[in-house]
Amino acid sequence: MKKAILLTLVASIFILFSSFVIDKTKTKVNTELSETVLTSGTIYRGGSGTLYNLTPRLTDLTGLSTYYKKPSGKSQAINVAKLQGTALEAVKDGSNHVSIRPKNDSNKVKIKAWAAAKANNGDHAYSRIVKNAID
Repeated sequence: MKKAILLTLVASIFILFSSFVIDKTKTKVNTELSETVLTSGTIYRGGSGTLYNLTPRLTDLTGLSTYYKKPSGKSQAINVAKLQGTALEAVKDGSNHVSIRPKNDSNKVKIKAWAAAKANNGDHAYSRIVKNAID
């Protein structure tokens, strides 16, 4: 009887410990995935200032990739303050990564429509908003 109680106790401790580790891991992942909407500063888009380059690819459903640090080679300096009051937002989603994406687009309909414009040389209202924010 004592052996059964001891096994039950050990199993219970194992389950509690496992739950704690899993919860701790989930919290860490959520912390790493946190996003901050930026309202000012300069971010950089590698490449030219053409509408085509200022349009995300169909696979880029998080938005148009930009960076805090100026990349080597050709790049465009985007003034984040100029995105304020538009349909777009700049979201810090990595240590050096910022995504420019449509506001209120949880179902990804707007970003998909924007990315589809890449087939038309990037001619889309959102691409023009980004181009107008280049300093």
